[in-house]
Amino acid sequence: GVIVTLGVPESALVGSLVCSLAKTSASVSPFVFSIVTSEKNSSLFHFHLSKETGELTITQSLDFETQREHRFLAGLFHREDIYSRGSYIILVINVIDVNEFAPVFQPLSSIITSIDTPVGSTIGRISAYDPDFNGGAESGITYAITPADVEFFDIDKETGALRIAKPLWNSQWNPSSLTQWPPQYSLGVTATDRG
Repeated sequence: GVIVTLGVPESALVGSLVCSLAKTSASVSPFVFSIVTSEKNSSLFHFHLSKETGELTITQSLDFETQREHRFLAGLFHREDIYSRGSYIILVINVIDVNEFAPVFQPLSSIITSIDTPVGSTIGRISAYDPDFNGGAESGITYAITPADVEFFDIDKETGALRIAKPLWNSQWNPSSLTQWPPQYSLGVTATDRG
């Protein structure tokens, strides 16, 4: 049989038309469309093929993360004898990923480090996951400090490792003073997924 491959975004609404199968003029009246089988039973819940019009529509929301492909064997059969020999077509529906969720940071309240920690030292790790990929490596999250001109720290854009970029020692700070607190820094970090 003929193989037809189609792409449908996971954001497509229930009731949306995916495609229409056509009858030849010689087979219009006594013939109807039917799905014979599907590669996975779950696919049957997501799509409906109209016997009369051949329209394939969405009946349940699609989810790229759950099932990326739906494969059907559909046929055109005589109305009075659906077990008769018919014409067949294989439909392959590829679900197209849509960026539904922004990355989510793992909890991190504060990082404490010595004032004389050497430049280049890693003092912590910022971590986020992308719900679109269930936290998988393919999410491709990148990290950045905001604003970008923060001078004392930098971050590995791929791993989220936070490093000392400039000596933290401040000549204005007197470690023997009981009334003076060590310097504190507040950083903003953004996590961006691949889309």
